[in-house]
Amino acid sequence: MFHKVKVILIVVCGLLAVATLIDFDFDSGTFTEQIEGSDQKRQRYYNAGGNSHKTFKVYTNSFSIPVTKVFYKTIQEGDQVVVSKSLLFEEINKVENVRTTVSETHSMRYFSGLAIPILMLIVAGLAFKFKNKYETLIFVVCVLTIANFIYILN
Repeated sequence: MFHKVKVILIVVCGLLAVATLIDFDFDSGTFTEQIEGSDQKRQRYYNAGGNSHKTFKVYTNSFSIPVTKVFYKTIQEGDQVVVSKSLLFEEINKVENVRTTVSETHSMRYFSGLAIPILMLIVAGLAFKFKNKYETLIFVVCVLTIANFIYILN
């Protein structure tokens, strides 16, 4: 009984990982938008890491796009940006400033769309190769994959 549940969990999480990879790799289309504004905020917290960091966003008519400081410095209000949206879940995969040709993919998109699904597929391969080992690792990575999938859906 336990073995069947484990196999079903691994297969379901593997399919979620494949769907996430497909979403990351293929675009549903690109959209050219005009920048209507940008925002720089200081996020404050109290820990040993310096107590704050800055976040940067670019706003268009249709999108609110988190960007890095490097990209933020290259934009001006009124610039055109090309936004690539993902195929399945319509996440923003890439943004490019038309005037400066600077483009970027947000680091969280790399982590949620590429790193976690690849980790899940590696662990699934290990699970089928070594049948009764790595159960804790399998469980943790499956939970991470499911949580990542929920994050992408929101």
